[in-house]
Amino acid sequence: MLIEAAKKESEDSLWERWVRLCPYMEIGQMKFISFDDYKKALIKPIVKLSEKTSEEIVEEMMAVATAYESQRSG
Repeated sequence: MLIEAAKKESEDSLWERWVRLCPYMEIGQMKFISFDDYKKALIKPIVKLSEKTSEEIVEEMMAVATAYESQRSG
């Protein structure tokens, strides 16, 4: 429920910003961009893909966990 409300609030804010740009697009000072394209340009998912295999990732995390445990134990 809260996530949906935050998404709605974010979209409303983007809409208000886009509407303020409309006069500039109408008189040709800015290239026209649809609201959907404007929104897509500003809200991009943050995805970072890795070339590592699952095994390599597990090995790295095990090393981190081992280092953490050795720090905790003294």
